[in-house]
Amino acid sequence: VNAVKTIHEWDRLVVCPRYGFADIDTYYRECSVGPRLHAMELPTLIAVAEADPMVPRVTLEPWIQKTSEHVEVRCFEQGGHVAFPRSIAAGESLEDDIIAWLVSH
Repeated sequence: VNAVKTIHEWDRLVVCPRYGFADIDTYYRECSVGPRLHAMELPTLIAVAEADPMVPRVTLEPWIQKTSEHVEVRCFEQGGHVAFPRSIAAGESLEDDIIAWLVSH
């Protein structure tokens, strides 16, 4: 585990065995939200970043183009899974923007 350098390696070496997935493809197929975005019925907000270190926008692009009418996608150049800089927010922070979105829905 100490030699892991990518999320893919981490998922393959740690997540799959720990949670009983046969392999990395099975894990991604069963747990990825992308293929389910077209069927969302509840209001859903997705914040994605071009350079997200775990889920880059490019990996979601095919699914983003097929979202249901209940899905709102906000794309950012900076930030991602670990954090989003305050400079991208309409309000005080992206967290505040998300709370405002939740309250409005």
